[in-house]
Amino acid sequence: AYARAKDKHWGWTAKSTPGTENIIEELEDEEKEDAAGFSNVSLENVRDLELGTKVRTQGIVSAPPGILGAQIFYLHGSGIQVYSSKKAFPALQVGEVVEVQGVLGQASGEYRIRIKDEEDIKVIKKGRAPGPREISIDEIDDEMEAALIKVNGTIVDIKKFISVKHLIIYIKIKILRAKL
Repeated sequence: AYARAKDKHWGWTAKSTPGTENIIEELEDEEKEDAAGFSNVSLENVRDLELGTKVRTQGIVSAPPGILGAQIFYLHGSGIQVYSSKKAFPALQVGEVVEVQGVLGQASGEYRIRIKDEEDIKVIKKGRAPGPREISIDEIDDEMEAALIKVNGTIVDIKKFISVKHLIIYIKIKILRAKL
């Protein structure tokens, strides 16, 4: 089963523990691959696999299809994009826990799971929309790719471009230099 631990991260558990704290265990390699050749792996470990690996994982929908693109949606806290060239997705809502199976790939530096059709996605259960992680600007790094975050700051300029269909945010970090 895929469960949430006390520290709020998600992982696989081999034992059901209703009413008590979940025990998250790493599955042995021989337990990870099924008869269809899919590696069952926690969302946190998807990036550790080789590109081209057939992967099955579970996660929480953070941006359903149509929000950031007609052919994609995102799994919360992972930066993992789920991609369908056919735009073939079941009706998905923010907060739902889903199981996804497909082939691990990359596009424009982003990790993605490429699915064949909507049967490659199963809604496990309904859930609440994930909230942003509050961080300071100096904590932003590549590990936060596609993460939902909240930072405090001041907007110093807004520029409008007619043809731009997305928002770019530039973050300037003040660097203090000591005189030697």
